[in-house]
Amino acid sequence: YYGTPYRKNYHAAMAWYTLGCCYTDMHRTEDAFAAYLHAKRCFPSPVNRYYALCLQNIGLCYLDRSLYSDALRHFDACRSVAVALQDSSFIATCDYSKANCYLYLHLVFSFHY
Repeated sequence: YYGTPYRKNYHAAMAWYTLGCCYTDMHRTEDAFAAYLHAKRCFPSPVNRYYALCLQNIGLCYLDRSLYSDALRHFDACRSVAVALQDSSFIATCDYSKANCYLYLHLVFSFHY
């Protein structure tokens, strides 16, 4: 379950992250959210692609519940990690997620007026 004893936290984080992905695939957003939050606490370093993916998926869970400010906060944090990793394709993915969030925000506010 946790793999080698040398990197217990990393393997625990990956196990929780993978569980969150499974829950996401089953459309169980609340369970996925809880698993991603647990994974986020387990990662030994925030400068890690899977940590960034965890942040992105937490943002998507917030977006699924129309909690736009929380989603944007996690997408921004995800982008910061992607910049630290110097991963231009992942930076673009973070920007895409943020753009979707702003689009939903615009649609919600324009619909109410």
